[in-house]
Amino acid sequence: RLNRNDYFIARPVLDADLVINLPKLKTHTFTLYTGAVKNLFGIIPGTRKREIHLRALGVQDFSRALADILELVRPGLTILDGVLGQEGNGPGVGGTLHRYGCLAAAADPVALDTAIARAMGYRPGEVLHLAEAGARGLGKADPDAVRVEGELQALDFGTVCLPRARWYFRVPAWVGAPLYRAARLRPRLMASACIGCGRCADVCPREAITPGKPPRFDLERCVGCLCCAEVCPQGAIEPQRNLLARLVGIGH
Repeated sequence: RLNRNDYFIARPVLDADLVINLPKLKTHTFTLYTGAVKNLFGIIPGTRKREIHLRALGVQDFSRALADILELVRPGLTILDGVLGQEGNGPGVGGTLHRYGCLAAAADPVALDTAIARAMGYRPGEVLHLAEAGARGLGKADPDAVRVEGELQALDFGTVCLPRARWYFRVPAWVGAPLYRAARLRPRLMASACIGCGRCADVCPREAITPGKPPRFDLERCVGCLCCAEVCPQGAIEPQRNLLARLVGIGH
């Protein structure tokens, strides 16, 4: 338990003498960037991830949750695979492949992410979970304070298409939560593209999807997190917006 929130962490991680973190370099429309720090979300077992998504709807709250997890489990070594990564509106099928040609390692996951994020084109403080971790003293989040060793040309990524930061992910939680509920952003299934794999049902934090071909969505239970759209390998799920969502630009 940390900062009045409970975190269930996989027992093998807690029992390990050394945690080695092996993230993949990707863009993310919610957190903008996913690398060393966000990869630690994977130490939360299956359905327990859903609980965090439900209580951390906005990116500020989710960034604080990621910093909490890092504070609870500090990897001794992080090796980031950026040989072939992702750009654009990832991490799902909305993103595209980008050959970064980079393999990076560090004892400080925040410093590693900070160096990589800067090379991608993000401004200092723009990736909120890195700023939060740096503010807590969990690692170096100031790019000028990070010493890079090795082949510096490996951090020349060329032009990287960064995801669009959506304004409604960054409003205060007391504004964002009722706004999300009122806007009722919901998934819409393109049945002709669905292969019936069931991944959408597996990931749904509200158990609002009954697997099948096509799956059935209980929109009364749905909270609009769109995790289903993120994991769909066919890109068969897209946001469905009501009038308020269209007026304020949510889901666009």
